[in-house]
Amino acid sequence: MSTGQTTTTSDNAVKLLGVRWNIGEDVLFFDFTELQDYARLLPVTKRSLLKLVAKIFDPLGLLSPFTITLKILFQELRLDQIGWDQELDGGLRLRIMAIRRQIIHLNAVNILRYYCLSDTNPVTVELHGFSDASKHAYGAVVYFRSVYSDGRVHVVLVAAKTRVAPTKQQSIPRLELLGALILSRLTKKLRDIIGEIEATHWIDSTVALCWIKNASVWKQYVRNRVDEIKSLKSVDSWRFCPGSENPADLPSRGLSAQELIANETWWNGPSFLHRPHETWPNDVTLQGDTINEDALIEMVKRPPEVIHVLTTKEADLDEIDIAKVIDVKRYSKLTRLLRVTAYVLRFMRIVKGRSQTTMSELNANEINEAEILWIKSIQNESFPTEQKLLKGISIASTTTNYMTQFGLFVDDKGIIRCKGRINNSPLPVDCKNPIFLPSKNYFVKLLIDKVHNDVKHDGVRSTLTMIRERFWILRGRESVKRVLNKCSNCARYEHAAFKMYPTPDLPEIRVAEDPPFTHTGLDFAGPLYVVDRAKTKGASAEESSSEKHYVLLFTCASTRAVHLELTRGVSVPAFLLAFRRFASRRGLFFLITRRLSKRQTRRYKELFDPKKYNNSWQKSESRGASLSNVPLGGVDFGKD
Repeated sequence: MSTGQTTTTSDNAVKLLGVRWNIGEDVLFFDFTELQDYARLLPVTKRSLLKLVAKIFDPLGLLSPFTITLKILFQELRLDQIGWDQELDGGLRLRIMAIRRQIIHLNAVNILRYYCLSDTNPVTVELHGFSDASKHAYGAVVYFRSVYSDGRVHVVLVAAKTRVAPTKQQSIPRLELLGALILSRLTKKLRDIIGEIEATHWIDSTVALCWIKNASVWKQYVRNRVDEIKSLKSVDSWRFCPGSENPADLPSRGLSAQELIANETWWNGPSFLHRPHETWPNDVTLQGDTINEDALIEMVKRPPEVIHVLTTKEADLDEIDIAKVIDVKRYSKLTRLLRVTAYVLRFMRIVKGRSQTTMSELNANEINEAEILWIKSIQNESFPTEQKLLKGISIASTTTNYMTQFGLFVDDKGIIRCKGRINNSPLPVDCKNPIFLPSKNYFVKLLIDKVHNDVKHDGVRSTLTMIRERFWILRGRESVKRVLNKCSNCARYEHAAFKMYPTPDLPEIRVAEDPPFTHTGLDFAGPLYVVDRAKTKGASAEESSSEKHYVLLFTCASTRAVHLELTRGVSVPAFLLAFRRFASRRGLFFLITRRLSKRQTRRYKELFDPKKYNNSWQKSESRGASLSNVPLGGVDFGKD
């Protein structure tokens, strides 16, 4: 990192993914000149501080020690419940003003884009990540270390990540664990981009290191984060680093712009990374599986015992009542229900040793088997008497109305079907002898939904026709209508259009027989671009600049008379001048209504501030004028 040695001009500076790049010197740099000027114009409020934070674009987190101070300050303002537009005073105001003055110093930061030395190729390359936390914030920083054949070692900052501490107060070891978590995520992302290179993680908290390296059962908060850390990287890559040599301490506490620029540890890493591996810090605090005493606070005193039990039942899968295994009402689509059922049946076969399949995708036979199981389950539930009679189990009666009317019989798969008169036709069996189904069943509803979608919402007739190619549903037309009436897509196009409300009566001020401009509406029109020829006399057309002017429109609510006044802006002083000219011409015994946006409404609240504009509006009120606001959508209050 160099500070100020590179002269960046507009000729050799380009933007690369939002970051400025000096292609001549091959360095990345920052230009906050416009941001500095913008910050000076902002009021000292919480809203302005948030705008300032959002304006600093630093995707790699190179300025994290400085930007975290802004975020910490914003969190303090939020915790103190300070209003968004409330002017700050005292120490908070001084801190924000000091931060504003420091922004311009960040222009001196220049970062080499190429991580290695340009004159030769490295022998080995490594990633080294550091994490740390304080009561205000926690952060992580990653460095790229390259070693060369002549013994030189080059370390450069790659990326950093910071977050403010949660508003719910946590212990420092827990915050250190959060810092280790974002470090694991950051190194994982960098290794996915750069490549599979060796990565080492450094942390100065022995408690968090004990949580990561030990296999004990921790409480849920610690256990969830430790499990994610272990899933991202092996625990052997975690090492202890003294706090005095941990560069992640800087973004966890914050630095001023001048301190950040002059800090060699932040830009070039800790000093031990520039030395051989033998001189690096050792894990002297943790030996073997020793558990730190402070870490025992998060250990579960009585870990639950996990017992694995595997039971089997010698029963045919065709005899299973699938409705007792799977809750059909948990599914909104028939396809999903059948696929889940097919996976359950596959699992049962594998457990019982009847299948050795390694296929990941389901085939058509498995889907059809799942559908048959559901159909048999529904028929057993809805037609128990018919099932017993058709299978010869019951002899209480010989037949039922359904058996007589539809000629029911049981096929070789145990499914109840309807007998027709086209058995000699070449049609499929499902078409000649459709499957018999009840009218009110959730599975039947899913079936109708699926067929209705297959026919592209073509109505009751098309849906029922396609259903009867395979199934015969009791009161089929009624069942289809009941389902289609709840179809949102069909309702959108077939239901009646929205009926408009009747037009209300005009307000009293619109029909009153009062003199003109007794009730007046206000609105601004424009802008109009005006060129002052007196000021631009002798200048060319390109050099002459135009100014924005606006028209203040006064409309009489009863007679629809119009009065126009030209203003130099939409500010309160410009409004008062135009209003004074209008009042001198028309008088002041009237009610004024205005149509303003939320932003304009906040601005014109200053009219009622007795400390501003010499009480100009108060003088107008004393002479009979009053001011009120109307909704933006109202067209009956003095302006259509």
